[in-house]
Amino acid sequence: MKKPIKIVLIVLCLTIILIGIGMISSGIYPTSLNLHESHFKVNDKVLSGYDLVSYFDNAPLKGNKNYKAVIDGETWFFSSEENKLKFINQTNQYHLACGGYCAFAISKGFTAPSDPTIFHVEENQLFLFSNEVVKKEFIANLAQSKNDLNKSWKAH
Repeated sequence: MKKPIKIVLIVLCLTIILIGIGMISSGIYPTSLNLHESHFKVNDKVLSGYDLVSYFDNAPLKGNKNYKAVIDGETWFFSSEENKLKFINQTNQYHLACGGYCAFAISKGFTAPSDPTIFHVEENQLFLFSNEVVKKEFIANLAQSKNDLNKSWKAH
């Protein structure tokens, strides 16, 4: 093999490794590797501490430490005792799609952090996104996006 080709191959391999390290350090993994937790958390708080129930009123609110619930080892925060009890008593009505990871990323086969202020509620499911651009793309092709998301997330 000629020396210039070896150098190009070495540079290419190093680039791929650096991209992989960057993705992993940013919390982006292929869902097929199953390296992610069941819920995306910031500071050990599901939904970054936002109140899941409040999204279904289309008004996401920050949760309060006085109204928290630990369910299956996951810490959820709520804005009121009423919302906390709604969640505990009617859990199946408040579904956090793909564990709160960016729904667009999951539909493409990767986990990625989400922003709790960028969301879409559809059929008792809360979808979170990392930014408005991917949210618009996900919603523009909603049926296909949800199908792809379900395939990818079930594979985890």
